[in-house]
Order: sequence, then C-alpha cells, then structure tokens
Amino acid sequence: MISTTCRRFIVTSLTALLACGCSSDKPTDTSGGTGTDNQIILRSSSPHFNYYCTLGDAAVIDTICTLLESNLARVSTLYGYSIDDTIDVRIYPDFETFHNNVEWPTDDVPATLVGQCVDADEIKIISPLNSEPINSYGEILLVAIHETLHAIHFRVFVVIAGETYPPNWIFEGFGSFEANIRPNPDIIRQEIVDGNLPLIQQFEDADFFNNNYGYHFSYTIFEYLLSEYGYAKVSTLLRYPSRIEFSLGEGVTMEILNEGWHEFLIANYSNQT
Repeated sequence: MISTTCRRFIVTSLTALLACGCSSDKPTDTSGGTGTDNQIILRSSSPHFNYYCTLGDAAVIDTICTLLESNLARVSTLYGYSIDDTIDVRIYPDFETFHNNVEWPTDDVPATLVGQCVDADEIKIISPLNSEPINSYGEILLVAIHETLHAIHFRVFVVIAGETYPPNWIFEGFGSFEANIRPNPDIIRQEIVDGNLPLIQQFEDADFFNNNYGYHFSYTIFEYLLSEYGYAKVSTLLRYPSRIEFSLGEGVTMEILNEGWHEFLIANYSNQT
C-alpha cells in the first residue's frame, strides 16, 4: 500500500524494454578497494549519481549509469529541470536485504516491492541480477528510471516549489510515463466497459490509488495531459498541481480535465487488444 510517507513501484505490464549499454562517459570507480565484497559501499560515481552496492553487483553499474544519466538529461531538456549535485543509488543484492532497508509503515513489506524513493537524494532498488522471479532484469532497469524521476520530482515540487508532497496521480504518472512503463490496456478497457472510470482527484487518496489500478491510470492521465497541453504547461503543473488553471490555462478546471481524460481513454483504449 502506498502511504503519504512511503512510495513503491510494482511493474505489472511492459510492452517494451529499453536497450541498454555502457556510455562513453563511464562512472568513476571510487571504491578504493575498501570493504568486503558483500558490503554495500560506494563503488562508482557519475556526474549526477553515486552507486552503492556489493562487489558482485558492480557489474550492472555501467548499464544503470547509462540509463539514469541519459534519462536525466532528456527530462531536464523537456521540463527545464537541472540538478547540480548527486543522487545516491543503493542497489541491494537480494529481496531480503532490500526489504530490510526500505522505509515502510509496517513490518509487512510487500514481496513485490522492488524499488523506492522517499526523498530527493536517494533511490533504492533490488539488483537486476537477482530480481527473479518477481521481475526481470529489464524491468528493474525501468524501475530504476522510475524511482530516479521521483527524486527529480521531489526536487522540483518539494525543494524548489516549497510544497509538501505531490499527489499520487501526477507523481506516479510522471514517473511511469517518462520511464516508458506502460499500463495494461486490457485493465483499462475492462474498466471502460464496466463504467468504472474514476475521477483524477480520487487518486489523491493512497488507498484508492492502490485498489483501483492507480499505476495504470496515472500513466494515462499524464499521457492525456501531454497530448492536450504540452510539456511546458505540464512542467508547470508538476510544480503546482493544485493550481490547475494557473498551470494549464485560463478556464481549465478539474471537471474539464476529467471530461477530457475520459474521452481520451475511450478513444485510445476501448478497442486495444
């Protein structure tokens, strides 16, 4: 369950995996040969990220580095974001170690939890080398991008704008859309057939988000917003999600957004197979 102090991401449907490789600007090895092989210590750094992991998981750093740096650059261009310091990336070697190190409101951490970001300075993921059977190697790489986008959003929404916490629907929609983690169209189509299309503002409630396909729908909200209003206005909305008219234009209300989003869903998801 997602709470106001703890976020999780569970990959439920992927239609494509990113092709990954080492960049020409490889991270710098900063381990210095200290620590034992199974200690999670600083192993490498790149311009915007520090990578903490065991020696065995250091093999994935180049791939993760390529993805995170390239996506950071892309999103910075699209939304006018820029960061001048680093984000810590903690890669845990197995589910038990990962679950013992995440922030969760109860002791019962979901078995499907594979990534987490709760502030602007750190993301946590399970190693893509040891994520089976819950998730594949490629899925965890997308989760790493998703969580990094959360860290960026925290910087813009919380640190820069001085707000408290982003609403679920735009926080998760931003992370999922820009990480290219697509919804399951069958789920959305069935909700359309059943007449169960929710309202955007309902997803501000964590329980409703969890119990009503919040990850799937939040992607489509962001998909609709970008197609209708463009990156510049959505960038403003990311900073000021409670100020709809200020962000998206005069006369735009939540009622108009819901109507337009529902029409978008019906037009784009009703007949998908």
